[in-house]
Amino acid sequence: MDYSRYLILFSGGADSTYFVEKEPTATHLIFYAGSKIQKTQIAQANATRFGRWLTVDVSPRKIGTDGEINQIHALYDTEMALAASITAASFGMLGIVMCFNKNDIGIDTDSIKKIMQRAAPEFDLALPLINTEAAQIRSELKAKNIPYVSCMIAENCGKCPKCLRGY
Repeated sequence: MDYSRYLILFSGGADSTYFVEKEPTATHLIFYAGSKIQKTQIAQANATRFGRWLTVDVSPRKIGTDGEINQIHALYDTEMALAASITAASFGMLGIVMCFNKNDIGIDTDSIKKIMQRAAPEFDLALPLINTEAAQIRSELKAKNIPYVSCMIAENCGKCPKCLRGY
C-alpha cells in the first residue's frame, strides 16, 4: 500500500518505529510531544535515520501518554487519533496510520472513520500492524539495533504498566 498521502502517528515506540522503518512510503510523521524528552529525541533521531518528515506537535492540548495500557489511556489515544485525523484532512491527505499491534487493546477506529468521513468522505484510518505480534516487532528492532522508547518512565524501567505488560 502507498502511505505517501497518509499522516503517520509516530510515537518513537516500538510499533510505529517498526512500521516506518519497513515502509518507505510512510513519509509524513506526526509526534505528539509529552513530558518525556528522551522519547522525543529518539523519535526525532529515527525520523532522521529513516529520511522522513516529522512534525513535533507541542501544542497545549491535553493529549495523554501515548499507548493504551487501559481504557482510560485508550481514550487519550482516541483524542490523538482525532487530532491527527483533522490535521490530515486539513492538508488533503487520504487518512492516518495508527500502529496498533495484535496485542494492543486499541481504540474504536470505526467511529473515528465515521466522524471524519462526514467532512472527508474518502477518509481512511489504516492499521497495518493489527495482525503482527508485539514480540515479533520488538525482536526485529532489537536485531537491527534500532532504538525505541515504549516505556512510560524512561527506557525499559521494568516498573511502569507498559514494561510490566512485557511488550
